[in-house]
Amino acid sequence: MGSSAVRRARIIAENEGEDRVSGLPDEQSVSKKRFRGCVVEKFIQYAISRNVQELHICFGINFKHKPYKLSTFSSKFLEKLTLGMQLEESPLESDIWVLPALTTLHLKCSYTYGVNYKLHESWLTSLPALRTLTLDFWDLSETSFSLPNLTTLELFYCKLPRIVWNLPALLTLHLGTSDIPKNMSELFSALVNLQNLTLNIWEEESMKREYFISCPQLLNLDIWTQCYAPPANIVVSAPQLRNFSSFGIFAIKFGVPELENVNIKLKDWFNYAGPLDTKKYYQRFTCMLSGLGTAKNLSFDLESIEALSEISGFLASISSPFYNLKYVKLPEDHKESNMSTALRSYLLGGSPRATIVTSLPQKNRILQAPVPVVAENAGHEPLASPAEELELRALRMEILTEIQNDMGTNLAAGFIGDDLLSGL
Repeated sequence: MGSSAVRRARIIAENEGEDRVSGLPDEQSVSKKRFRGCVVEKFIQYAISRNVQELHICFGINFKHKPYKLSTFSSKFLEKLTLGMQLEESPLESDIWVLPALTTLHLKCSYTYGVNYKLHESWLTSLPALRTLTLDFWDLSETSFSLPNLTTLELFYCKLPRIVWNLPALLTLHLGTSDIPKNMSELFSALVNLQNLTLNIWEEESMKREYFISCPQLLNLDIWTQCYAPPANIVVSAPQLRNFSSFGIFAIKFGVPELENVNIKLKDWFNYAGPLDTKKYYQRFTCMLSGLGTAKNLSFDLESIEALSEISGFLASISSPFYNLKYVKLPEDHKESNMSTALRSYLLGGSPRATIVTSLPQKNRILQAPVPVVAENAGHEPLASPAEELELRALRMEILTEIQNDMGTNLAAGFIGDDLLSGL
C-alpha cells in the first residue's frame, strides 16, 4: 500500500442521537443490512489497512447491528480508539484485539435504557500500552481494574466495582456516575499517586453518605452535586492539595494547611429548588464555606455571590471563617460597590489585608501544564502519493455507489454527512 495516507478516520451513524439507518422505511430493510455489511466493515478494514493512528466509530443508541469481533480492530499502528457499538460479549481468546501501540481507549456501551452490560476484563488487560481509559454506561461491578500502567481513568454512568482497584500509576480520575460504592473511601486510599480527582455525586443515596478522601499526592479536587439531593458530608485529608473547585452545596472539611485556589460555582444550581428551599440552601452554603478557612485565593461565580448577598443580615451575626485570604475574586458583572457591609465583613473580616479583585494576578491563577504540539506527520511516513490519492477517491465513490444503488440517490445523499467518511 506504500506510505500511510490518513492518520484519523471516523464514522458516525447517528443524527442528533437518532439512528439514521434503523429509521428508514420497512421496504429498506435489506438496505439497512447491506449498509452495515458493506460500508461499516469496509470502512473499518480500509482504515486499519491504511495504518490510521486514530479511529472513531459511534452508532446511535437504537442502531441495531451484529456485535463486532474485537479482532476486527487489531492494528500495530492504532494509538487512539473510540467505539460506540456492540462488541462480542464472550470473545474467544483468539478473537481478542491486538493493539500494542494503543494508548487511549474510549468505549461507549450500546445499551438498553436502564441496563448496563458487563465489561470483560480481557478487553483491557490485553492492551500493554494503555494509559488513558474512558468508559460510558458499563457494568463494572465485577471488574477488578488491575491496570498497573494506567494514568487517566474517566467513568461516566457506570456501575463501579466494589473491590479495591489496582491502579498504582493513576494520576487523574473522573467519576461521573450516580452509583458511588459505599466503600469509595477505601478505593480512594488505594490510589497513592492520584493528583487530580473530579467527583460527581448525583444520586440521593450517594449524597447521604460520608466520604473520606485520603490521597497523599492529590493536588486538584473538583466536586459536583445536584440541588435535589441531600447534602453530602465530605472530609478531605490530602496534605499536597492546592486547588479545589465546587459546584453545589455540601458539607466539606479539609485537613490541609493551605488551599491555594478555591473556586465556588452555583450557576443554575437553584433551577430545581422551590422558594421554600432556597433560604435553607443559602444557610447551608455558609456551613460549607466555614470549611474553607485555609483558602488563599477565593473565587465566586455570579450565582454564589448573589446567594451570599441574599442573606447579608444573617452574615452580620457570624464571624468570617477566612483567616488566610489574599484575594477574593468576584465575577466581572458584580461590582464591588454593590457589596453590603455585612458581606464585605464576612469575606474579609478574618483577613484584613485581603483584596477584592475581578481578575487574579497571573502568578495566582491555576495554570494548566502545556500540551506539547506535535506536527501532524512528524516522525511518520509522508502523506499519500498522487496514485494513492486516486485510490482514496475511488474508495469514496465505491462506498457511495453501493449506498446509492441500495437506498436510492436521495436517501444516500441525506445519509452521508460530513463526518461519515471524514477520515477517508
